[in-house]
Amino acid sequence: MDSARHRIIGVLTAGALIFPAGPVGAEEAVQEPAAVVVRVTGIRHPAGMLYVGICSAATFLKPTCDANQGQRVDSVSDHVFRFEDLPSGTYAVQVLHDTNGDGKMEQDQWGAPLEPTGFSRDAIGYYGPPDFESAAFAFDGKEIVISVKIR
Repeated sequence: MDSARHRIIGVLTAGALIFPAGPVGAEEAVQEPAAVVVRVTGIRHPAGMLYVGICSAATFLKPTCDANQGQRVDSVSDHVFRFEDLPSGTYAVQVLHDTNGDGKMEQDQWGAPLEPTGFSRDAIGYYGPPDFESAAFAFDGKEIVISVKIR
């Protein structure tokens, strides 16, 4: 009986060396870095480009923010942008739907946008663009989703 028991233990030990514990193909979960996720809604024309900027107070309303991304608009469904590796801080989101795809914001003779724009916290300016404080949100390094409706 001792020899049979040793054989069983030997087989089990050899099996443990060949088949590690846990399901076959199981891998440790890979955690994505924290991000600011921007969901753009209100798209009416499936053409052109969407430009999204995450801006600090110093870069707000400037052509280049702290983080920038663009996506081709091929449908009127919501478009989602993911910004990773941003340091904690206070930011605002600005969005331009460049409907004609020329890479710039079309403006009327008084400087008002002729193409859809939007800001975080649904900030709206009166007789001009909104100020940073109206659009600002705090990012503490934990994932946050910001919805921006363009008009």
